[in-house]
Amino acid sequence: MSLPVAAAPAAPSTPAAAAAPSPQPAARAAPVMAASAGAPPARRGIADGLDANAPAGNSRAYAARVRSWLYAHKIYPRRAKMRHEEGVVKVRFVIDRAGMLIEGRVISSSGRASLDEEAAAMLHRASPYPKAPSDISGDRIEFTAPVEFVLPV
Repeated sequence: MSLPVAAAPAAPSTPAAAAAPSPQPAARAAPVMAASAGAPPARRGIADGLDANAPAGNSRAYAARVRSWLYAHKIYPRRAKMRHEEGVVKVRFVIDRAGMLIEGRVISSSGRASLDEEAAAMLHRASPYPKAPSDISGDRIEFTAPVEFVLPV
């Protein structure tokens, strides 16, 4: 199943996050790209929340390519299959322009430890990711994506 790519909100969604200083200067901020199940982002800004310096079409194409690359490295845990465990794990990861994973973590659990652990392992297994195109600005590119574990019927 192919999921559409949508931009994550440009502004933090919680007051605590809004008060926290940004780890990057504004001029070097990279676009935040997310894969979603078709729901529009909570807020929509310039270029749908993507960095204004990057053309929206190319940013989305790159986000789709990274998401596909990530999903190609997904392995359904054997134990979870045997127990008929399913769920969705939301991950956040940051890559550099060369596609190397800088950081990655689970930000929303599926409620199943084996699925959460696999999603975290998948982030590392998929590195290096596709290189960033020249029209996407920033040294670091942040993604959030749901990782769905669904058994065939």
